[in-house]
Amino acid sequence: MKGRVLPPFFGGSIMLSGKVAVVTGGGQGIGAAIAQLFAENGKRK
Repeated sequence: MKGRVLPPFFGGSIMLSGKVAVVTGGGQGIGAAIAQLFAENGKRK
C-alpha cells in the first residue's frame, strides 16, 4: 500500500511474541489491515 502508516504498536512498544491475538473483522477495513500486518511480520494465522 502506498503511503501506509503503521500503527504505534508496530514500533515495538507491545510485543506479541508467544501471545495470541484475535483480530475480528479481518475480512475488510481496519481488521483486514491489522491481520495483514501481523501476517507480514511473521504472526501465525
